[in-house]
Amino acid sequence: MNLHSAPVSELAADASLLASRLPALTLRAQKVAASVAYGLHGRRMSGSGDQFWQFRHYMAGDPASQIDWRRSARSEHVILKEREWQSAQNAWIWVDRAASMRFSSANHEIKSDSAIIMALALADVLVRGGERVGLMGTGKTSASRDIIRLVAESLARQGASEKLPEAHPLQRNAHAVWISDFLTPLHQIEVRMRVLASQGATGILLRIFDPQEESYPFSGHVEFADAQSKPRLKLGRAELSRGDYLAAYGAHMAGLQALAARFGWRVTTHRSDASKSHCLLSVAALLSSGGA
Repeated sequence: MNLHSAPVSELAADASLLASRLPALTLRAQKVAASVAYGLHGRRMSGSGDQFWQFRHYMAGDPASQIDWRRSARSEHVILKEREWQSAQNAWIWVDRAASMRFSSANHEIKSDSAIIMALALADVLVRGGERVGLMGTGKTSASRDIIRLVAESLARQGASEKLPEAHPLQRNAHAVWISDFLTPLHQIEVRMRVLASQGATGILLRIFDPQEESYPFSGHVEFADAQSKPRLKLGRAELSRGDYLAAYGAHMAGLQALAARFGWRVTTHRSDASKSHCLLSVAALLSSGGA
């Protein structure tokens, strides 16, 4: 299903549902971002910024302009005053909210909810670290401290049925974070990645998955329904298909890793029932250090 073929009534229902859920998701994103902010204090790299970072002992080759003469006079060592590196980068986020992302098992969180919370919280953390953040497809980034609201509003205007980001290249030195379950055929993902990375942009593929998708705990009579179309698969002894399913699923994810490596991108994962803070801290640290 794509945006152009989806019935107007279905798109309106998607927009209405998201609008009703955004306040709660935004509040949760704010809490996640606040917890992560304590573990990620800006870029924390020495450089040519205005903010003080740290004092340290002089080492051979250090520029004399960084010497703090007053502090050095009170010490047995020559002391340098370093400033934090502040060089704003553009970070672009894409959130997959297509049909397959609406899945959840047991009492676990819906994958699309996990993706939206991670996107909003990441935007806030990156802005706190001096970055400019935007949603792919909007054409602009912002460094506003109100970035969670701005990204949430952009999400509300974006088509929920779009599975892949728009095929527009990102500027050199930009960072991309593509949040999805990545169950799309690999050749389709490759086409978009090739365009996004064509100008030298680096990125992270943040894969969201439900516990059942990686464990296949089914047995007996089970009916599987395609999230995006009508066909259903009925199995009398579902456990007999476990090996084939896990092999195909593993091959797909290994292919995703190889595809990302080909473009110099990284893949990281988040299970929908796990804590978001640890994953988000890892993603934010990679982006803020230029290690994507």
